[in-house]
Amino acid sequence: MAKTAKKRPAPKTAKRASTKRAAASRGLPPPPPRPDKRLKKIFVHSEGTFVLHNASEIKKLVIKTPAFDVGGWIDLSKMAPGGDNVEISVRASFANRTNVQYKNWGFSSPQLVSIGDLGNYFAGSHIEFWVKQTTSSNNFATPVEYAYQFVVESQ
Repeated sequence: MAKTAKKRPAPKTAKRASTKRAAASRGLPPPPPRPDKRLKKIFVHSEGTFVLHNASEIKKLVIKTPAFDVGGWIDLSKMAPGGDNVEISVRASFANRTNVQYKNWGFSSPQLVSIGDLGNYFAGSHIEFWVKQTTSSNNFATPVEYAYQFVVESQ
């Protein structure tokens, strides 16, 4: 008896997946991307310069936004060494408490102050940095320009 060869079926050709192309909208901009609420945003909250004119004047640098961590700088590099003294106070508002003082720092030499140098970590929804020049080398005759920048990480 002779063996009969089995016929193999012809191989199937692969079909291309059908793709539908959306018609390009004419004249309409694409919709803006939807932000992911779980991601934090890092941005410059505020920055600027100011001059203090006498020993009783206080510049209040206020950061108020939903829950945040803050970093940044306060530039005291223009103050006169050995005569100008600046005091920085950090205050927080929370749980029906307003402007609760955390700590004071005194500076008597020109320098760039990192917010991290004032405390390990500042977070909340309302923090204020109060800057006061307590003494002047020439009784405030020469204005001293101070600068600041606050960078916030928030949701």
